[in-house]
Amino acid sequence: MSGLALSEVQYLNLMTLTILHEAIVRDPLEACATFGLRRDQLAHLEPLLAPERILAAVTNAGQESLLALRADAMALLARPTPLLGALLSVRTPVDATHADPAS
Repeated sequence: MSGLALSEVQYLNLMTLTILHEAIVRDPLEACATFGLRRDQLAHLEPLLAPERILAAVTNAGQESLLALRADAMALLARPTPLLGALLSVRTPVDATHADPAS
């Protein structure tokens, strides 16, 4: 059996899509809440997250990340770590074009 060498970006894509797939299988409603999806989005995503499709998507995406970092990630990470949970609970992800790195 030959091994498949993945780059860091491919590994991130693989883990993200696999976790999403497993969450949907375990509890679709909880997956919607956890990942900020609507039920119709979940219905469209579900067949696209079959394990063989995930692996094909990851290898064919190459060095392109399927996961976008929040535009306010730097500002949030600069805050005291004990406050992150509270800050994240009241701040929705910010569109990168409207993000103020200082906020």
